Amino acid sequence: MTNETDYVIVYGTQNLVEFSKRYAKWHGWVSLIICSLGIIGNVFNIIVLTRKTMISTTNYLLTALAVSDLFTMLSYVPFALHFYIIFEPMVSPERDTKTWGKFLVFHLNFTVTTHTTAIWLGVVLSAFRYSFIRGSNRFSSWWIFGVYVCSVIILIPMYLSVRLKEETSGNNNSIYVIAEPPPDSSYSLIVTRLNFWIHAILIKLLPCILMLVFGLLLVWTLKRTETKSLQLRRQSRSENFKVRMREHARTTRMLVVVITLFLITELPQGFLTLCSGSMRGFHRAVYTPLGDIMDLVALVNNAINFTCYCTMSKQFRQTFLKLFCPQYRQTETATEYSVSRALISRTFEQSQRRRSSAVSHQTRLSSLASLFCLSVNNNEEDGEVDQGVTEGNEDELKIQTVAV
Repeated sequence: MTNETDYVIVYGTQNLVEFSKRYAKWHGWVSLIICSLGIIGNVFNIIVLTRKTMISTTNYLLTALAVSDLFTMLSYVPFALHFYIIFEPMVSPERDTKTWGKFLVFHLNFTVTTHTTAIWLGVVLSAFRYSFIRGSNRFSSWWIFGVYVCSVIILIPMYLSVRLKEETSGNNNSIYVIAEPPPDSSYSLIVTRLNFWIHAILIKLLPCILMLVFGLLLVWTLKRTETKSLQLRRQSRSENFKVRMREHARTTRMLVVVITLFLITELPQGFLTLCSGSMRGFHRAVYTPLGDIMDLVALVNNAINFTCYCTMSKQFRQTFLKLFCPQYRQTETATEYSVSRALISRTFEQSQRRRSSAVSHQTRLSSLASLFCLSVNNNEEDGEVDQGVTEGNEDELKIQTVAV
């Protein structure tokens, strides 16, 4: 028995190996469908997120994330077509030619690079959102550039360890496969160990831990913000303030979902990678049979972001409909026209009410002033009459006195 069979028996993964062989016949078609949908979705993401109305630090990072996911799936399409659909997923001289062997080396290095940048962009995105950092596009582009450069640097040991090897098949035909590093070479042992720890720690576990921490902080901040915004909404009558608070909460929830999808995808792979380096035979007996499933889960994560953005961001959804749905544009224009007319008529009615209330108030003041003047005049006339009566009474008294 070979060592691989021994390890399968030791770990009890016979059923897993059998399932992996059966699923490999369908993996090419399933991954091709997911990649096709994901490529279209990420193109939509890039177009929508780069509109003038959508420009922000968060959306700039989401655009870079969409570009990384797009490149990953663009490279996976020819890989799935050639190695799974056109030819069976078994080593053969027709499938494993020198040209396609070189493409396989490029595909492995390229997809690991784009996938690593996507993971660390998720970390930067969660950190930015938690800190609520507002910066210019140049500020965000420097972070994106730094993530790409650092990803390439930490993957140099992997670039050095992935090599193409020529072998001879049973029919004396040449086949080209990925060479495993020789176990007796100290240089290859150092590179392999370094590559393992980089892959397990820097690519999988560390970014997952950071995303988990920032994700929990985002959830805590979101709950606290919702409580405060509810109080502020009750006190504030500004409709724009309420809309901004709701949109901020939606964006934060959307990013929490994106981080959760990253964790579901990457955290199990990180533990499997750690076990592969620390447990003898685990890589062949467990990790390799799960390779296609892990690729499928990663592709789903790359393709699902468009659905998350559409369902959880009203601004993204409206911008997408305006760009790609002419009927919605006409409806939106008619709605905006009717809303504008309603606002104009409401403003006109309010101004008329203010004017009429001002006129009525002025009329009331005039009437009150008139009444006041009339009362003053009446009082003066009453005083003159009383004075005349008094003088008449005095004359009568004088006449009566003379008569006496």
